[in-house]
Amino acid sequence: MAHHGAGATIVSASIALSLTVSAEQTQTSAAAPPKFEVASVKAHGSIPGDRRLVFMPNGRFLADNVPLRSLIATAYGDPRPLPVYRIIGGPGWIESEAFDIEAKAADGFANAPTGFADPGRLMLRALLADRFGLVVRQERRAIPVYALTLARKDGRAGPALRPAAGDDCVPPPPPGQPPTRTDLPPCGVARGMGPGKLAGYSATFDQIARILELGSDRPVTNRIEQAGTFTFALEFTPDALTGPSTNAAAGDTPVASIFTAVQEQLGLRLEPSTSEMDVLVIERVERPSQN
Repeated sequence: MAHHGAGATIVSASIALSLTVSAEQTQTSAAAPPKFEVASVKAHGSIPGDRRLVFMPNGRFLADNVPLRSLIATAYGDPRPLPVYRIIGGPGWIESEAFDIEAKAADGFANAPTGFADPGRLMLRALLADRFGLVVRQERRAIPVYALTLARKDGRAGPALRPAAGDDCVPPPPPGQPPTRTDLPPCGVARGMGPGKLAGYSATFDQIARILELGSDRPVTNRIEQAGTFTFALEFTPDALTGPSTNAAAGDTPVASIFTAVQEQLGLRLEPSTSEMDVLVIERVERPSQN
């Protein structure tokens, strides 16, 4: 009987050890980031030309002619993609050189129709770490911004900014669903109308600030405490960031900076300021090995 008792003790200890190892393996597996099954990374060459970056529902990720900074912006951050001004550091080639990437996940991406897939973004982070040796850290910094404020004390809007009627755009669809209509622009986002032309439909002032960033050389933060949604169209000269040009020939349309255009056309103002923001700091990165 004593012999059987000792054996039972040994068996119990073995089972306990097995369960402990199994739990540790499960925790390690849960902590490991998801990865693409296969991935191809190639240098694209010169950057000019069309670009494509998409997570497809069948689990494929495609990037054509995309600089590394844009890939990092896709892999990190909220809102998505992370605005590039919130990515600090790194060598010049992460903007001047482009790459082609084709990768495949074991499973599909459920929310890929919205343009971003959460599991896919984690896989992209792992790919950038494996193939580009990317190491980043997040921290909070005070960075230069433009503050969006009202230009007039009475708060009156400019001629190109009006309260939204709600019938000139379509609300964003639920995740994974296609838009209900394609003949109208989406509400709350920018619509490019050509160089130096921006439009927004049924947009809050927070959204208008993000739209104006597309024509600015630094972030735009909203400082207007006013509810409601607005539709606007803005025209300016993209390269004129310091004010109206005095070099226009007689009869030419004056060159208006975005600052002048925002004030005269929207009744708003962009004022230099600083703001604390969460940023992503590149600690290490290297050119990838080709395959």
